Amino acid sequence: MPSLRELQSALSAHITAGGGPPLEDWIRVPAGADPAARIAVYTEGYPARVTEALRETFPAVANILGDGSLAGLSERYRGGLRDEPANLNDVGAGLSDFLRTDRLTEQLPFLPELAALEWAITRCFHAAASDCFDPIDCRGWSLEDWQRARIRFQPGLALFRSGWPLRALHATRNQDRGEIEVDLEQAGECVLVFRRGFEVAVEAVEWREADAIEAFRAGATLAEVSDLLAREGALNDDVAESFQRWVSAELIASVRLADAAG
Repeated sequence: MPSLRELQSALSAHITAGGGPPLEDWIRVPAGADPAARIAVYTEGYPARVTEALRETFPAVANILGDGSLAGLSERYRGGLRDEPANLNDVGAGLSDFLRTDRLTEQLPFLPELAALEWAITRCFHAAASDCFDPIDCRGWSLEDWQRARIRFQPGLALFRSGWPLRALHATRNQDRGEIEVDLEQAGECVLVFRRGFEVAVEAVEWREADAIEAFRAGATLAEVSDLLAREGALNDDVAESFQRWVSAELIASVRLADAAG
């Protein structure tokens, strides 16, 4: 008889790769039961679980594709996984990159970016909770202090610059497949993904605001971001309005001075 490790490895090979050492003589089943049928519960169940996990994580992608195309994509995607995820919640981590070279993208070129958006939504929902910035923490700051301020956004916040109407495509998750109609000639958009209470918001932002968010996330100070936006034609009031909006939406986790520890 094999060791437990050998049995586990063999069963894993059958489930994830569709082959491996014969198992029928290695397992004990009740009299009259078919060992192959018992094994099939696992070997056939795993692909179905992966497909269902993809359907839950990428609802718009799944709805646009339909059951048949989604099943085919799931099979191709599973075949390319180098490491099987220990948690099915993580199985879609590489789907967006996989779609960039998959045949489906030839007719549906927006799929990789839509998948990236939906993966970001899932990651945002599961992101660790963080305290929100309270303006009272900055009481007594001088104008010079504010110029040295750096903003840290909430965990899970994600920003997308896309040539596709991502929000309209994402909205198809709630539509009947026969009624899906998205004008792909629409202008692209900047989309912000962030947590709002127990839900994830997907909202459009102006490109200058997107520039500011990207700069702050890269470690720029308020003075550096203000200079950047001024070169793009923005006013100081634009920066202040964006900051107030971020505070109201609880997007900011903290505001620290550039030379402050941490």
